[in-house]
Amino acid sequence: MRNDHLNEDQVEKAANLVFQIYDKCPSRARPRSRSNEIPEWTNLAAVILVDRKPTIICAAVATGVKVMPNDKIKNCGGKILHDCHAETLALRGFNRYLLNESKRLEDDNVYVSTSVERHNGVGEPKYRIRSTLQLYLLVTEIPCGDASMENLGAGKLPNWEFDYKIMGQKMLKGRAYYSELGMIRTKPGRSDSPESLSKSCTDKLLMKQYTSVLLSPTSYVFSPKGAYLRAILVPRSKIIDSAFNRAFRIEERIKGIAKTQYDFDWIGYNTTFKDSKENTKAGGRPCSVSMVYIENESEQVEAITRGMRMGWKAGSEGSISKLSRRKMAELAGEISETVRNKLRYSELKDESTAREQIKWKTRSNLGRWIRTGDDDFQLCQN
Repeated sequence: MRNDHLNEDQVEKAANLVFQIYDKCPSRARPRSRSNEIPEWTNLAAVILVDRKPTIICAAVATGVKVMPNDKIKNCGGKILHDCHAETLALRGFNRYLLNESKRLEDDNVYVSTSVERHNGVGEPKYRIRSTLQLYLLVTEIPCGDASMENLGAGKLPNWEFDYKIMGQKMLKGRAYYSELGMIRTKPGRSDSPESLSKSCTDKLLMKQYTSVLLSPTSYVFSPKGAYLRAILVPRSKIIDSAFNRAFRIEERIKGIAKTQYDFDWIGYNTTFKDSKENTKAGGRPCSVSMVYIENESEQVEAITRGMRMGWKAGSEGSISKLSRRKMAELAGEISETVRNKLRYSELKDESTAREQIKWKTRSNLGRWIRTGDDDFQLCQN
């Protein structure tokens, strides 16, 4: 582990800050006891920025354990959030945070951001995360997928035989074939759930070591420099180093591709998240509502259900989350002329760019990476 990380006291301070913010969020966006008195639980993730003082900025907090079926997201026009797992929403929230900061810098010549600065690199996007800051992801549960196999029972449950002839090139659902480690897995984990093709949080985080945490629209506004995770902060009692090494270390899972200089570490913390599964009495059920907090939004908290903002008529303008593909692309287009000149969302994923090429190469080396259904749409033109 690098010696320039947060120390134990700083890690606990960061965790406490995240949970304090969560506790102040509206109760409608958090787990509750249902009418039959069955309690709910959820997972939480947060993106924090830390400087050398250290000053801790909690940019985004999210909860969630749900994902939309693949057949529900095809051709939805970028209006529905596909993946509402906490880690994915927190990273999307952080991208929204970055775009908000850059938009304010565009509009206000005297504004000084504590986290974003103008970037003077020739031929590169005009903004970057301040070079003094390090980026961390805090989670309250081991990311779903390969990193969590031991926690879910691998090595304890029957060693089911994995039939490659039957499976072919299919991906594994989250809880299938516990004995097969180092595999790409999809959400949700239950075998009787509708297929989503959304990759596990482990697999998505593994990819971030090559592509940065920037989403496609944000990558036209921000340089990837400084946009890589330094570490994941994880409950100390849940860390199994061998599982993390296998799941996240490039040389373990990706053969034939150069090791990246941006691989992240993992650091344990002790602070307890009160709404976690283990802190909910037996018989508790996962909360169907996801929550996103973004530090610099005028309306800081969104409650999300079925991929849309809760409390709005499905399909209405008000139901579209700020984190949706459509809203993120619209905001990026207000800042970047390159985005404004694109006709369709699919053009933001230009396969000729270095970012898309490394994504393709990494996925190819991982194998069994099947893309989710197309959700292309026309971008608003000025």
